[in-house]
Amino acid sequence: MSNNNQEIIINNQTFILRPAEDTDYEFTFELLKENMLESFIKNWGFWNENSYKANYRKEHVRIIEFKNINVGYMDFKFKVDCGYLNNINLLKKIQGNGLGTYLMKLIEKETLDKGLKRICLKVFKDNPAVKLYKKIGYKPIFEDDTSLIMEKILIV
Repeated sequence: MSNNNQEIIINNQTFILRPAEDTDYEFTFELLKENMLESFIKNWGFWNENSYKANYRKEHVRIIEFKNINVGYMDFKFKVDCGYLNNINLLKKIQGNGLGTYLMKLIEKETLDKGLKRICLKVFKDNPAVKLYKKIGYKPIFEDDTSLIMEKILIV
């Protein structure tokens, strides 16, 4: 395990969180498509795969592995005034086991460690993750017809 890899243990299952490599782009794209294609079409009326490619930044992406198999990823970066979550996508079969909550707590810690006091994200209103975000303290600060912008002010 390289220095940048983190071990995550949830329910006696060990996951590895590691920096993305060039070869991981296809996995992240296909998982986003698998999990979100219907939502994009329902909410925006279309799917634009070129948009993902144009906005993909490997340096912001970390891959989640289980038994040496990619099972998810998170795309998170620091802006001037906040941490910003672009995406967390997990294979459907591992959703609901606490991994998403763990990852959210991890980015909160990293944001505080960076000296920033809030995290922002944008999510479709009908995304089941909205329930998780609200449960762990995220509040909607803006909404349009399809999406919410949410933030959490972090307490040291």
